[in-house]
Amino acid sequence: MEYQFSTIMGSLSVDSFIDNIENEKIKRPGFQREYVWSESGAEKFIRNIKSNYFIQQIILFVYDDKIYILDGQQRLTSLYLYKKGKFKSEINWDEIIKLERENETNLPEWSFAVNDADKGWLKERELSYVLLQ
Repeated sequence: MEYQFSTIMGSLSVDSFIDNIENEKIKRPGFQREYVWSESGAEKFIRNIKSNYFIQQIILFVYDDKIYILDGQQRLTSLYLYKKGKFKSEINWDEIIKLERENETNLPEWSFAVNDADKGWLKERELSYVLLQ
């Protein structure tokens, strides 16, 4: 059996990735592990990305006309939670989307400072991706 893939490389702002997650244009496949980063691990990642350190590409794939995350779910979830000013270790991806839709605010606050004035970089910082189809 022979498989043929094509790849598209590009970049999106962090905000665009988050919008696509909220609108369910980018999904987490069932085989992907749940969110497991600790708050200190997520904080270190946020500090690194804000300092413009290299961040590994997000790898996406198309299946049944839907886009799924193959690699990068922990990073994208951390960024999502940062933007929302919330953090909960080991939260379920579907639970995040559900809570957001219901405007729930019962996720704990980050213990390190997150304020709206500090979030401008989310629109400016680009994350590269590879899309397999």
